[in-house]
Amino acid sequence: MKCKKINILFIILIIIIILTTILITLNYDKIKKRLTEEYITYIAVIVKVDNNNLLCYIEESDRTISIITSDTTKDKYTQGQEIKIYFDNQLGYITDGDMPQKIKIIKQESNIDIPDDVIRNCYNSFKDVTVTVEPLGKSGITLTIVDNNYYPYDYEYLDNSSIYTIMKKVENSYRYIKKENTIVNNMQEISLVDDGTVFKTIFDWSQIYGELEKR
Repeated sequence: MKCKKINILFIILIIIIILTTILITLNYDKIKKRLTEEYITYIAVIVKVDNNNLLCYIEESDRTISIITSDTTKDKYTQGQEIKIYFDNQLGYITDGDMPQKIKIIKQESNIDIPDDVIRNCYNSFKDVTVTVEPLGKSGITLTIVDNNYYPYDYEYLDNSSIYTIMKKVENSYRYIKKENTIVNNMQEISLVDDGTVFKTIFDWSQIYGELEKR
């Protein structure tokens, strides 16, 4: 009986050793394959081309990366192309400005959707935004923003919790004006026009401060 128990334990031990050896071998093969692979590859879509600099969006990791290409062939790379980027496996983590080993064009028009904020950050300019402040009155002021960018910036509404304060200049310092109550009466609207997006906010402080003295 004792001999049978020893045999069973011995068999179990042999099985454990065999399974452990198999697992170690499989993991070693994976690590070895990773180390011996020549390239790290990424599928990306070109967002912007600036001479030999390509700004690309990688959907898998939801990030943008700027790469340098040695190929200066005119119009070879264009916005919207889907490409496969090959980096030297020894580089490890890829950073902006790295030059890949090679770039392969997969599609002329990629099906990958580039997020609006990525395009906005690449192409928008504050030069296409104008801000107009209508003459300051005793009870309010109107702020108008006209955004002519293809992808306008985000303009958020102010809610009733957005309490603003007004200060009065007394000699060389500024002092807070006493509020009559805390009701905010801001009128806001966003509209689309032929030459851009208009964001208008009317600040009416008559219910907060009353009418202010004219300067």
